[in-house]
Amino acid sequence: MSYIDSCADEIVFSEEILTPPNGQPLPLEMATGILTKLLHCNRLFEQDPQLPRLLLPVLDLAKVYGVRFSAEPTVEALAPFCAIMADILFRIPGLNIALDYYHDSQKENKIYVDDFRATCPFPGWPITYGKSVHAVTDLFFFDPAGDLVPVIHREDYLEAVRDTRRVVLSFMRGEVLWEEFTPSGAGESTGQRWGPVYTITNGSKESYTKL
Repeated sequence: MSYIDSCADEIVFSEEILTPPNGQPLPLEMATGILTKLLHCNRLFEQDPQLPRLLLPVLDLAKVYGVRFSAEPTVEALAPFCAIMADILFRIPGLNIALDYYHDSQKENKIYVDDFRATCPFPGWPITYGKSVHAVTDLFFFDPAGDLVPVIHREDYLEAVRDTRRVVLSFMRGEVLWEEFTPSGAGESTGQRWGPVYTITNGSKESYTKL
């Protein structure tokens, strides 16, 4: 039994990386260079030194993400690169692991996936405030500074803390809280979507999504 977690707003880290301290977006050629180096870290694109200019037409990412190559370094032009980086570095790997385990284990190892959407309640951490990123999941599990959560967020925060702990501790005890993750028709084209994916949100109530 394997448990895989993903977070909803990882794009904030991409934006931080691709935007210098002066707040001006990098020229796109420089941004694509940084993106290439970062993506090579997970070996998905290590054979293609020209990423993303060569791969975008092949993978149709330009259309999916709305990429427009422009000579002017604008926030709007850079936004699709931030989205691509966030998905490939943070969002896709967890789902890829789930798919690999599902097909390699021959059903001996069941996979459970959750999508963490509870948001950081601490305004003193502006890059993550109001966002759901992997850097805040530990705050909800360990609750080290619950007394510092503003009153306006406290009820939702405490519900998410309880849900996070319930999910993690249950899996540590080998307890199953929702159905296993299954690709559409176990690889067949059935028109169904992947899932179920359990969702942890502010003021958590049990909910499930399909991808």
